[in-house]
Parts: sequence; C-alpha cells; structure tokens
Amino acid sequence: MIWAYRATNTGTDIESTRRIIDEFGFLWRNLYNTKGLLIPNVQHIKIGHILFVYFSNDNLIGSYEVSLHHLSGVLWSCGQ
Repeated sequence: MIWAYRATNTGTDIESTRRIIDEFGFLWRNLYNTKGLLIPNVQHIKIGHILFVYFSNDNLIGSYEVSLHHLSGVLWSCGQ
C-alpha cells in the first residue's frame, strides 16, 4: 500500500523533519487527536507500506518503506 503523508511545521521545520527521517530512520505522529479520536488512516499504515512524505508547502521530502510500526505513538521506522 502506498500512502502520502503531509508533515507540517507544528513540531519542526522541513529540514529537521528530513534530517530526523534520514539520520535516525523514524517518523512519529500522534495516533489520536486532541479530542481523543483516532486520526483517519494513521492506524492503517503497516510494515511494508510506502510513505511519500511531503511538507505542508507540498515539497516532497522522500519516499520511505515502513519497517516498524508501534501503535502506542505512532512510530514508523522508515528506510528509503
């Protein structure tokens, strides 16, 4: 399965996001919103899926294969 993931500068900027993914191999986001509801589709991403990660201004950061999925966070371990 292929997904598009749009990152925003709420947590960090585009260069820091790219560096964290490339150097440390992970992307993390909340599974639940501030009302405690599941964020649509986040819980459906699984090991082996491909994430095309974009920043809020539609700049492509890269494409990554999910190699670890931890649902308490969500933490995705990603490799190009």
